[in-house]
Amino acid sequence: QIECRDFRLRPLGAFSFLPALTDDEQFLCLEHAPWSLDVFAPTRTELFAELKEQMLMLWVEYARERDEVLSEPAKRVKRQLQADWEETANA
Repeated sequence: QIECRDFRLRPLGAFSFLPALTDDEQFLCLEHAPWSLDVFAPTRTELFAELKEQMLMLWVEYARERDEVLSEPAKRVKRQLQADWEETANA
């Protein structure tokens, strides 16, 4: 789960990501094109924090947005996020 102040995201399935090094070997990176996810950080701990932060941003910017204001590629990201994640209110 990924939690923020107002809500939490729960994955609807299992996801597995393998961090890779950037070409200059300065950062770890994770990419997942269906969600438009692209995260970089110098350590695994920071990478995990960046992953959570970017997932929350993607959810707000795509999954919660009205279709009328999104481009076709953005709508595809929105649909994929909504198919893979569930939003619940914080208790």
